[in-house]
Amino acid sequence: MREDEAGVWYEFSQRVLLVYPSSFAGSAQSTAAEWVVRDIGAVMAELRSRGVEFEEYDFPGLKTENGLAMIGDSKGAWFKDSEGNILSITEAQAPQSEGDNSPA
Repeated sequence: MREDEAGVWYEFSQRVLLVYPSSFAGSAQSTAAEWVVRDIGAVMAELRSRGVEFEEYDFPGLKTENGLAMIGDSKGAWFKDSEGNILSITEAQAPQSEGDNSPA
């Protein structure tokens, strides 16, 4: 982790995430960030154990049950951070090339 005038930089799993201040935090009504995970059920359980509450939606084409939505072959869940920003986790079925038997 490092902090500079742009914000706070986190490095994990050979990826970098920048978290920066905004006067518009919490005002967007769409997903601000999304993480693709391998086992959404396990991730949801871990987040719930830390106090995260998942959103429940019932829109045409999108309905959650116990915080989880099925979207085609994918699964998704949404939650809000302390500023009201909408964040999500997704477990997507990765397309497999012919002869590829590795897990997603």
